[in-house]
Amino acid sequence: MADSDLLPRRAQRRETPSKGDLRERALLDAARRLLEQGTFADVSVAEIAQEAHISRAAFYFYFASKQSLLASLVDQAVTDFNSFIVGVGEANDAVGPAEAIRSTVIAAAQLWWNNSTVLRASVELGAVMPEVYARTIENLEIVRAPTVALLRKYGTVPEARSAEQSAELVRVLTFMAERSLYDLMRGHPTERDRDRLVDQLTTVWLRAFGIDDSAS
Repeated sequence: MADSDLLPRRAQRRETPSKGDLRERALLDAARRLLEQGTFADVSVAEIAQEAHISRAAFYFYFASKQSLLASLVDQAVTDFNSFIVGVGEANDAVGPAEAIRSTVIAAAQLWWNNSTVLRASVELGAVMPEVYARTIENLEIVRAPTVALLRKYGTVPEARSAEQSAELVRVLTFMAERSLYDLMRGHPTERDRDRLVDQLTTVWLRAFGIDDSAS
């Protein structure tokens, strides 16, 4: 007997997506397709709704604007990444600081590799869509906190002794990494290109923190 057979019928029914869930997913999928086609910035809400096979009025039940839709796509892409980075920060005593940093950079590169269309749009359209930019910054803040904690605990550079300077150093390094990954994914990178950038970024982070690669 499957585990699902042991659940009450009511609980099983709750696991089935509602009509609202399916409509919201259809809008997110439509937005992703339009981004891949390079037309998202130019289409109207009505055209997005048509692509998702729902009415324009229904669109506004789920999202306040195109900006909100794209911001939700960004959230969807980075949710698992955020959880992973927080977990890495909590486990750095076990894996060592150098390995924790490398794991973080690998996860960021894989996030961009798997979601390049959405994340490139968050950079390019964020300049004209304040809500998208704000959501991107919020997501960066989530992963910044455990990284700052790692710097304060293991870093040997002067910045590690100051909470304010540690936060500023991590902020600069984070934007550097994001921009580097964005530039990589604008082209047609190979896995070897991605892995080379991971090595370069890891080296920069370790040196900036004053952490020896043999510390893991």
